[in-house]
Amino acid sequence: MKLLILLGLAVCWFAYAYNRENQWRGIKEFETDDCSGGMSWLYKKLTRKRVPWADECVRHDIAYHAGGSAAQRLAADKELMHGVAEAGYPRWGLVMFAAVRIGGVWWLPTSYRWGFGKPYKMVKNV
Repeated sequence: MKLLILLGLAVCWFAYAYNRENQWRGIKEFETDDCSGGMSWLYKKLTRKRVPWADECVRHDIAYHAGGSAAQRLAADKELMHGVAEAGYPRWGLVMFAAVRIGGVWWLPTSYRWGFGKPYKMVKNV
C-alpha cells in the first residue's frame, strides 16, 4: 500500500513538473540559487554565511542553463566536483557529483535539469 502511495505521488509530481516546464516558450533568463537542493539555504540559515563553494555552483548552473551534449554535462559535473574539492571539501565534491549525475538529467522536467534554460521539449541529450 505504501509503495502504491509513493508511486502515485511520484506520478503526480512528474505531471505537475512537466506541465510547469511546458508553460513557457523560448529561452529562460539565467537564474541561480547558488547550490540547489536547499544546500545554500540551509547553510545560510545555520551559519549566516554563503556556502564556501557557491561560486563553483554558479559556474555549474551556467553550464546547466545552456545544456549541450552528454560529454559537456559530464565535464561540467567533474568541474563542480574538482572545484568543491579544491575549495577544501573533497567529500562534498563527491556527494555533489553523485547528486547532479542522478538528479540533473535532461529528461526530468525540473528547474535544475541539464538545459534548464530551454523549453523542456527542446532539450535533447546528445
